[in-house]
Formats: sequence, C-alpha cells, structure tokens
Amino acid sequence: MINHINKITFKLFTLIAIMIGGMLSTQVIADSPSTSNIKSDKSTSAMRMPMYQPPRRGAPGLTVGGGTRGVMGDKPAIHALAPNHTGFTASEQPTLSWYMSKPSSMRFEFMLIDDEGTEPLLELTLDAAQLKRGIQSLNLADHGVKLKPGVQYQWSVSLIPEESNRSNDIVSGGIIERQTLEDSLELKLNKANPTEDVFIYAEEGYWYDAIASLTKLIEKDPGNELLKKQRAELIHQGGLAADIND
Repeated sequence: MINHINKITFKLFTLIAIMIGGMLSTQVIADSPSTSNIKSDKSTSAMRMPMYQPPRRGAPGLTVGGGTRGVMGDKPAIHALAPNHTGFTASEQPTLSWYMSKPSSMRFEFMLIDDEGTEPLLELTLDAAQLKRGIQSLNLADHGVKLKPGVQYQWSVSLIPEESNRSNDIVSGGIIERQTLEDSLELKLNKANPTEDVFIYAEEGYWYDAIASLTKLIEKDPGNELLKKQRAELIHQGGLAADIND
C-alpha cells in the first residue's frame, strides 16, 4: 500500500512538472495546411476543419496537456493526446491516445487514477514490440475500467529508461472527466454519420471523443490525407506543444 501511495505521489509530482514545463515550453505546433491548399474539386463540407470549443462549465482543473517531462536526448518523446485543460468525454469507457516519436525497447507504463488518488484504477505495462512510432491508443473497455460522471481522472504514459532512477522517466499525461450528454446532443449524434460525429464532439467540447472518432476513421482509411489534416488541426487547437500528427 505504501509503495502504491509513493508511486501515485511521484506521478502527481511529474504531472505538475509537466504543467510547469508546458508553460515554459517555446515549441510551436507546425501549422496544419489550410483548406485553401485542398484541391478545388472538394466540396465545402469535405474541406471543413473541426473547431474544438473547450468546456465552459466546471472547474478548469490542473493544466497538464500533452507535454513531456524527462531527460530525452536521443530517447523517444512521448505525448499524451490530451488538451491543456481538463478534457471531457461522454463515454463510460473512452479511448485514450498518445504519440511516440520513434520505436522504443524501454518499459512503458500506463496509469489511470481518480481525483482521490488512493489506488490506481488501471496500471499496466505494454510490451516493447507494441511501442512503435506514431499515435497509439488504449481502450478502457478492454480492461474493464469505467469512468463515473463528474469525476476527474488523471492518466499518464511513461517510458522508463532506468528502473533504479525513476526521476528520469519520460512522462506525459492529462486529465479526463466524463460528462453525461444532454438529450438534444445525444439525439443529434444519433442522427449523424461517423464523420459528422467528429465535428459535433469537437464543437461541444468533448475532446477525447472527437480525437477517438477521428483516429478510428483514419485507421479505416489510412491513406486519407484530409482526415490526417483534420486531426492535426484538432491537436493544434488542444494546445499540444508538438507536431505529433502521424
């Protein structure tokens, strides 16, 4: 129990460090190509970019975003796809995503804790073979974890270069909160197609659902450059401090 508390305390400190690092960072996301560069034969609808509107209700929460803490050098960078404020989801079992700049054989750790922070709700290690370059995702449904409405959860992804010196962990994380959909919004989503879902979720402030819906579309159509531009724009709007679209 003491080890768990120490580990969680360490994670909380690293998330706060991410916040400070993110405020000091001077990195700028590479601008996504504007819609004016898309071929003119595309319809206005097809050229749309999602417009993320951060939640206007509730406390802003701890700002951590997708910044990275840790000494990297030639080591891979890792970025949680999390906005620079508490991000909303409508899903009881959402999908969380992160980006790695290159493959790694280091041990990878994922952790999810609630706002009380007494015990991890989920703590797991991924095999090195799964740690490829690009955007990767974890579905909480695959691990039987459910989020309660109105509760803030901290999640983090870590690469561990030295097991004996965890202060050198490469860590990124964010905060997620489940918000129940209003009836009118749920009806709107029920009538929408998967592409429209992305825009609706973004405009209504449901960051994690917008990212997850768009990533799922890209997985089904990996050669679709417009979808990738839309995701790059959404990532930019979330305030992530790197060009991490892939």
